[in-house]
Amino acid sequence: MSENKGKVYRPKDLETLVFEWGTQQWLIGKNFSLGLTVIPPGTEHARHSHPGVEEMFYVLSGVLEVIFYYGDKEERYEAPPGSWVHIPPGVEHSGGCISVEPARFIVIYSPPGPETHQLRNSPECTVLPPGKLPSYTCK
Repeated sequence: MSENKGKVYRPKDLETLVFEWGTQQWLIGKNFSLGLTVIPPGTEHARHSHPGVEEMFYVLSGVLEVIFYYGDKEERYEAPPGSWVHIPPGVEHSGGCISVEPARFIVIYSPPGPETHQLRNSPECTVLPPGKLPSYTCK
């Protein structure tokens, strides 16, 4: 009989994915993926979408600019701390940190899509082992 037990993770317990646009740490469950993303000031994440995967952010600190693309039209929003951002499946979006401090936010994917594995295995990604954190991530 297998045990179903809870666990507490700290940032130092997880590997960190490092990109030109920031860092991510992930926990992947059966029904969703949960990640901490940090984007340094003045840095942007390129336009992209997640077909079949719903995405939400909760902004912890810093200010994000979030851009949604609908054909030739775009909608821009500022997301300060305490903001929730909802991105339906397949909606193209981009964003970046527009504050003087890094933007730190929780990202949720449901269902847990291939994004986390694709990001980890992309040539733009450097994987730091647990316990190794860039200077602008949470400690």
